Amino acid sequence: MGSSCSSAQKKKDKDRQNAQGGQSPIGGRRRSTDSLPYGKSSPPSSRRPSFDPNSAPAPLLEQAESPTETSAAHKVPVDAALSSVSAGGSSCSPPPGTTGTPVIKDAPSLDAIGLPDLQQFPEHVQSLVLGRIDQIDTLPPLQEITLYIAADFYDSVVERDALTERVFPYLRRYTAEKGYELNVSDLHWGIPGVGLVDHSLPELCMNTLEKWRTRRRLLTLVVFNDNIGATLLPRTLPKPHFESGMESVENEEDKELFYKWYKLDSKASPMVYVLQPVITHYPAMAGEDISERKNATNKWKEEAQKMITIFGNILPDGQKQKNLTSVLQEEIKFIVTDDPQEAKRVLWMQRRFTHKPSSSDKSSPNTRRIDQSKIQLEDYLPDTQKLVFYVKWHEEGIDPQNFEEDEQYISDVCDTLKDELKKLIDGLLEEDFLDEAHEIYRGIEKPLYIELIQQYQACQKLSKNFLHCETSLQSVKEYITGSKSSPLIVHGPSGCGKTCFMAKITELASTWSPGACIVTRLVGLTAESATQQQLLRSISEQCCALYGEHPAVASATMHSWGHGLSKLLLKVSELRPLIIIIDGIDQLAEYSSKDLQWLPRELPPNVKLIITVQDGTEELNKIKELLEGCDCFFSYDPPSIAEATSTIAKLLGTQKKRLTESQHNMIAEFLKEDSSARFSHLLGLMSLQWAEMLEENAESVQKNTEGLVFQYLSHVESHLGVTLITFVLGLLVVAKHGICESEMLDLLSCEDTVLNIVFFGEEPRVRRFPAVLWASVKKFLDPFIQTQVLGGRTLTMISCEAYRTVIEKYLKNKGHTIKASVQVLADYFFGKWAEGRKKPISPSSEKAQDRFVLDQPLAFGPNPNRRKLEELPYLVLQLNDSIRDNFLFDATWLLYKFCGSDPFQLLEDISGYVKTLSEIDKQIELLENFVHLSSYALRSDGSQFFAQMYGRLRNFFSNSENASHYPAIKSMYDTSCKPPLSSLLPIGSCLKEPGTAVPLTNCNSEHKTNSPNTESPNEKSFPFTGLYTIKEDKAHAVSISSETNEIVVWNIYEQAAVRRMTGINQPKDIKMIDVHRALVLCNRELKVYHLDQG
Repeated sequence: MGSSCSSAQKKKDKDRQNAQGGQSPIGGRRRSTDSLPYGKSSPPSSRRPSFDPNSAPAPLLEQAESPTETSAAHKVPVDAALSSVSAGGSSCSPPPGTTGTPVIKDAPSLDAIGLPDLQQFPEHVQSLVLGRIDQIDTLPPLQEITLYIAADFYDSVVERDALTERVFPYLRRYTAEKGYELNVSDLHWGIPGVGLVDHSLPELCMNTLEKWRTRRRLLTLVVFNDNIGATLLPRTLPKPHFESGMESVENEEDKELFYKWYKLDSKASPMVYVLQPVITHYPAMAGEDISERKNATNKWKEEAQKMITIFGNILPDGQKQKNLTSVLQEEIKFIVTDDPQEAKRVLWMQRRFTHKPSSSDKSSPNTRRIDQSKIQLEDYLPDTQKLVFYVKWHEEGIDPQNFEEDEQYISDVCDTLKDELKKLIDGLLEEDFLDEAHEIYRGIEKPLYIELIQQYQACQKLSKNFLHCETSLQSVKEYITGSKSSPLIVHGPSGCGKTCFMAKITELASTWSPGACIVTRLVGLTAESATQQQLLRSISEQCCALYGEHPAVASATMHSWGHGLSKLLLKVSELRPLIIIIDGIDQLAEYSSKDLQWLPRELPPNVKLIITVQDGTEELNKIKELLEGCDCFFSYDPPSIAEATSTIAKLLGTQKKRLTESQHNMIAEFLKEDSSARFSHLLGLMSLQWAEMLEENAESVQKNTEGLVFQYLSHVESHLGVTLITFVLGLLVVAKHGICESEMLDLLSCEDTVLNIVFFGEEPRVRRFPAVLWASVKKFLDPFIQTQVLGGRTLTMISCEAYRTVIEKYLKNKGHTIKASVQVLADYFFGKWAEGRKKPISPSSEKAQDRFVLDQPLAFGPNPNRRKLEELPYLVLQLNDSIRDNFLFDATWLLYKFCGSDPFQLLEDISGYVKTLSEIDKQIELLENFVHLSSYALRSDGSQFFAQMYGRLRNFFSNSENASHYPAIKSMYDTSCKPPLSSLLPIGSCLKEPGTAVPLTNCNSEHKTNSPNTESPNEKSFPFTGLYTIKEDKAHAVSISSETNEIVVWNIYEQAAVRRMTGINQPKDIKMIDVHRALVLCNRELKVYHLDQG
C-alpha cells in the first residue's frame, strides 16, 4: 500500500530511467546491487571489478546485516520521515516489483502478495527468468577477441613468423591486462591446406570468420601481396557436372585418378561426388613415421595438382569460378561487407618489392583473380587501414638474418602492426564499454544472466532431438497439472534420452501451466551447475528474481534446504506457480557434495519438482531412501528401434542426406542390441561421415555405446594421429572447467612429441602448434565436447560424465596416464615455460626454443587471472599435493581468488582438500564457515575480504586460546588488521562470527537443528526484512521481520534491541505517524502500533 504509486507516475519514472541510458561510471566496481532496481538512478557497471592490491579503492563498509542475509523483499516507506536501508548491505531500492504496483480493488496486486512485477525487466530477461525457451535468442556476453589472419600459406611466411615472435605475445598480454582474452587465429600458418587429410580448410576458415563476426568479436589482418593462394580441389561436385566433365577427359589414367579420389554419395540429395580423405589411399599421411608421412604427402600433392589442372581445362567458366578458388579469395569476399562497423576492424598489409626485375608474364586467370580481390579491398577499406611496406627484392627472398635492410623491414612491419592492432583492440574494448553503459538494466546479476542463457540455449537445441513420445509426455503433464505434492523422480538407463526429454518438458511446461515459471538446470553443463552448492544457489537466485527476494538469500541455500530454497518456495502462489527441473543429479562433479539432504518429501503448494537420475547409481538409492513410501518414481525407457532409426534419419536429413534401403536395414540390425538415444546419435554421426566403412565392415561395428566411442576415436586417430588425439583428450579430461583456445595452443606448443610429427621432425623457426590443426581436432571431437562461457571465456570441455568415463578408459588402453596430463596443465598454470623460458626440443637435446607461451601471474595488471585461480588448486590436489598452506591459508592468494573468482570456487577447493584428510582440521572448518557467511559480500566485491575477516573474527581472536589454536587463520586476521589495500574496517561487532560447523540435516526430519544463522540468546544479530531510521530520532531505528512476525526498536549507539513486539501478522511496511506511532502494513491489513506501548 505504502509503496504503491499511480500507473502514470510509474510510466514517467520508467521513461526517465530509459532516457538516462543506464550509464555506468568508468572503473565502476561490481556490487551486489547489480541485481537490484535503481529507480531513477543508473545501475553500476556489470564488469568484473579491476583489482590492484596497491591501488584498489577501499571497499564499502557493509552495514549491519541480518545474520542470515536472507531477508525478504525490502520495502521502501513512502513517508518523508522515514528512510530505508537494505538489510543486504546496500542502500538501494528493493528488488524489482516491490514498489510502484498500483492497487486494484477486489483483486490482490502483485505487490500486495509480495511478488515482483516482472514487466520491469527487459523482454529477453523476462523470457530467461520465466524459462520461456522459445523466446530466447540471446548469446552470453564474452570477454574474448579473435584476431584472424587471412593470408596465403606460402606468402609472407617470414613476416608472420616475426609477428608470432614479436607482436602477438605483446598483444595477448596487453589484452589480458584489459580483462580480455585474445585468440590469434592464423589457419594458414604451420601446415599448408593440402596437409589436412579431410580437405576441411575452407570450411574451418569460413566457419571461424562467421562465428566471431556474428559475435562482433572479430578483428581481421589481411596479408595479401601478389599471391592469391593455392587453388584447392572442390570437396563436392554435383553428379551431372562431374560426369559430364569426365566425358571430356580423354586419358583413361586421368579418369581413373578422378574416380580414385571422387566417390558418388548416393545418400546426398541431390547426389554429389565427394572428394575422399587422403588417408583413404595414403594412410601413412596421418601416421607417426616421419619418412612415410613425407612420401605420402608428396604423392598426394602431385596427384592433387594434376586433378586441379585437368579441372581447369574441362569445367565451364562458371563452374571454374565457383569450384576452383583459393581460401584467401573466399576470405576476402567474406570480409568485404556493407557494414561500416566491420570495416573499422580490418587491416590490409601489403609488401611491395623495389628493384624487382620486370616480369614478362601475360595476363592469366590467376592474375585476374588477384586484381579482382585487390579492387574489393581498395574499395572497402579507408586509406588509414591499408598498410604498405617497401623492401628491396632479393632472389634469396626476405632474409632478415643476412640482410640488414630486410631486418629493418621486418622491424617496421612489427612496430607498425603492433600499434595499429592495439588501436583496433582499444576500439573494440571501447565499443564494449559504451554498449554496456547504454544497455537497458537487466534486473538480475550478470552470473545468473549468463547461466540462464547457457541453460536455456542447451534446452532449445536438445528439445529438437526429442522424439515425440506421447505416453511419457502425458505422464509428466498429469504431474504438473495435478495435485501431487511430492517430487517426480524420472529414472532410466544411461543414454536413454532423459536430458532431451527434460528439454522438451521445459519447452512444453508453460503451455500446460500457462502462468508457471520454469526453472531448469542441466547438471554439469556449466560451472554453476557442476556442484550441489552451486546448483542450489543458481536455482535460488532465479527464484529470488521471480519472488522478490534479495539475491543474498540464495547464498544461504548452502546451509540447508530449510534455511534457503524452501523459504523461497513458501512465497510461491497460484498467481505464479513454479516448476523446477533438475536433469542428471547423478552428474554432479566428483569434487561436489552429493548428500541430497535438501530433497523434500513434500513440496509447498503450487510447486513442482522434477529430477532425473540414472538407474543403478548411488544417487538413485539415496533418493529412494529419502522418499521411501512416496509414489513419485517414473521409469523412462530407451527409444524403440523405430524411434532410434527415425533419430538417425532426422540427423542425416539436417545434412541433406538419406539412407539407402540396405543402409537402413543394416542400422536396424545394429539397434537391436542397443537403441539408446546416445548410441543411435553416435551411429547416425558415423553413418553421416563413414557410411562406406559401416557397410564394408558391418560385422566389426560395436553394438554398445562404449565400443562405438572407441571405434569412433579409432577413426579419428586414422585422420589426426594417436599422439595428438590422446594428448588433447587427456587435457580435456583433467581440466576442472575446460580449456580455452589460446591455452590449448600454448599447451600443444610445449608438447614436442606432437610437434615433431606435425613438422616432419624438422625444426621450424617458430615452434608453435598450427591453429588449423586445433580447429580440425575440435571438428572431429565434436560429438564428445561442448563449450561453456565462464568469466567471459569460451571453454572447451567433455560434454558429459558418461563420455568422460569412456574416454578415460580409452586413454588407459592407449597407455596415456591421466597424471601426466595433470602435470602438463599444472606446469602451464605455474608458468613453467612462459616469460621467454626456452624449452628443449626433446628430453635429450641441448637445443631449446621459446614457445611464446602467455605467462600466468596471479593477476594481469588490475585483473585477477581467473583461469589460474580456479584450475590450479584442483590440479595440485590431483597430483596428491597439499593446497593448505600455499592456497587456502595464503592471504594474498585468497584476496586474488575472491576478487577474480567466486567464493563457491574456494569452497570447492576446501571440499576437495577435506576429502584428502584422515581427521578434522579445525582451522579449515573455521575458514569454510567464514567463507559461507561472507559468500554473498565477497561475490559482490572480493576486495572486502580483509574487512569481512576483521569484522567476523575480531571477537573470536580476542580470546588468546583461539589465537593459539588457529595460528594460520590468526596470521591472516593480523593481516586484515593492517590490510595491504585500502579497506573500511567496522568499528563494532556488526558481522556475525563464524561458529562451529552445523551438519546438514534431512529437510524432512521433524527435529531439525537450527540454521547457522538462527538467533541465539548470546548473539547480537537478529533476522529482519526491513530496516528504517526515524528522522526525528537519531538514536533509534526500527526493523520489521515477516519471518519472525516481529517489530524491533534498536538503540543505534548501543547496538541493542530496546523494544520488541511479537505476534505481528507478517509486517511488510511501516509509515510513521509521529515519533512513537507507526502505521504498519500487516499482510494485507493496516494497523496502528505504539512503539513504546505496543
